[in-house]
Amino acid sequence: MAAKGEYEPRLTSVLSADVVEYSRLIDDDRVRTVMGLRACHNILKGLVKTHGGRIFGRAGDSFMVEIPQPAAAVRCAVALQGRLRQRNCDLPETERMWLRVGVSFGEVIEDEGALHGQRVNIAVRLQEACPRDSVVICDALYARLGSETEFGFRPLGELPLKHIEQPIAVYEIIMPESDLSDSTPAMSVVDLRQPVPGFAGRPALAVLPFENENPDAGHLDYLSDGFSEDLTTRLSHLRWCPIIDRNSSFAFRGATTSSRRIGRLLGARYLLQGGLCLSGDHMRVTARLIDSEAAYIFWSQTYEMGLSDLHATLDEVATSIIAMLESRIARVEQGRARARRRSRLDTWGMIWRGRWHLNRLTSADAAEARRLFTEAVKLDPESAEAQIHLAWWTWYDVWSQRRPREDMEALRELTLRALAADVLDSRGHLLAGSAEILLRRPEQALRHLEEAVRLNPSLAYAHAQIGSSHMLAGRPRDAIVPLKTSLRLNPQDHYAFYALGELAAVHCMMGDWQQAIALADKSLSLRSAYWFARLSKIGALARSGDEAAAACELDTLLAQHPGFSRTYIEWLPFEDRAWIDYFAEGLVMAKSGKTGLDAGERSGIDTTHSFDQHTVS
Repeated sequence: MAAKGEYEPRLTSVLSADVVEYSRLIDDDRVRTVMGLRACHNILKGLVKTHGGRIFGRAGDSFMVEIPQPAAAVRCAVALQGRLRQRNCDLPETERMWLRVGVSFGEVIEDEGALHGQRVNIAVRLQEACPRDSVVICDALYARLGSETEFGFRPLGELPLKHIEQPIAVYEIIMPESDLSDSTPAMSVVDLRQPVPGFAGRPALAVLPFENENPDAGHLDYLSDGFSEDLTTRLSHLRWCPIIDRNSSFAFRGATTSSRRIGRLLGARYLLQGGLCLSGDHMRVTARLIDSEAAYIFWSQTYEMGLSDLHATLDEVATSIIAMLESRIARVEQGRARARRRSRLDTWGMIWRGRWHLNRLTSADAAEARRLFTEAVKLDPESAEAQIHLAWWTWYDVWSQRRPREDMEALRELTLRALAADVLDSRGHLLAGSAEILLRRPEQALRHLEEAVRLNPSLAYAHAQIGSSHMLAGRPRDAIVPLKTSLRLNPQDHYAFYALGELAAVHCMMGDWQQAIALADKSLSLRSAYWFARLSKIGALARSGDEAAAACELDTLLAQHPGFSRTYIEWLPFEDRAWIDYFAEGLVMAKSGKTGLDAGERSGIDTTHSFDQHTVS
């Protein structure tokens, strides 16, 4: 029987840290890796002591830490990654040791110094879902911090965590003086110093999220975000310079990083930033244009407006800013932005609010976004903007949930209505092409996607989908350039794992095993549960003769997706179904130890021994 007071629960913060690609490092050089691990341990030990905590567990390349105060736990995690980044600066890329860090908060019990409880498990699972060189925290810790921390946070949405019953809202910390590592996977695949293809060498521009300068006025959040997104969308339809995608530029919300560094991380010479501020019955919008290379503000403007007809006035301000940018950066076309059909203003309010909810990446916000987009379409059936956003929501739902064909057909009808509302809107063509991809019609998809790029050369997702279309049509070599162009236009996108995963599959199809494995690793470092990237890695490992590694990756796949079956692979929209057998056969080879097939032998695969129709377990 436990003594009185023993095993009493207490509130605390739990930090879990783990080395990225430890198996590769130890295989490359055991002594060097163990020395690096010791250096990590010494850095962590000093920081934990400084922040009032203790290391209560260590197993191989992982560390478990308790720091009672939530704000101190966050500061310790950020300092750990900062110190490790400094250490890595002096090392070759192949010798650098990176960590993933997850931090949770809640009730635990202690037994002989070790902590037990669901919050310990959550810390470990958060670490597994964390991008390399970063820190993620759970919603309970985020709520507990309140105003006690100086850091900004980027919502990653509600994530399903292994052995955790309910999905948990997860937040990534925006790292001070770095925000995003110079060694992010997308940046190691494409050279952001080079011009974007198709723009005659012109430098890129990024619209950073305009700030809500009245933090207590929560309703300004959707207005500032909506205004920033609207500027990005309208600018991207102009052809005088490439525009960086909003998913990358919005990664720097609230960042304290210098304009030079942001420009380098986005591959953009010009940065447009500003803010919205309420003052009595007026609103003030400030905007400034920065040359990131010179760190010089060479244009700024303040706009004052009343609160009546706010969306109309913001629309006029956006038009004014676009006209200014045209004359200041390059004098080409600006007519399309002015010629945009204006929807009813209450429709615009719903659309802006819907976009704001959608970008928060939680299931509750996604449901609210769908409701708002649906209501906007009912209110104004002729609004292309409302049709496009409802179709965009539907496409993501169909793709992420692997919906059946009837849902794909319904998506196609939505995209055709969006096109009918405005045939010159590139996003309508992008969505129509995306629907055709899901319906296994890659050639029809290409017609829409190439028109989308003609109308808007900066549309990163259209380039990515062009790459996917070529891959699915059995032309993997033709997919490489558009996929890399997508990463160049959107280097910090939280969905970059998708383009990297497609590139991994492309190289697997071409028989370039080592490149396929490297690209799959980059994709999985951003989203470890992305099954298509792991599928490509398993096939590449098995066919390159690394039986043990292929079997290990297969175990990881099944642990992350216990219900994984051939139906997952059958859902992939390859036009030639032999490629389905090709990817399925990679799993069979990993399971049975059969190796050595190359891409040219795919048509001769004995499909009677393909990956079991129901399960591999």
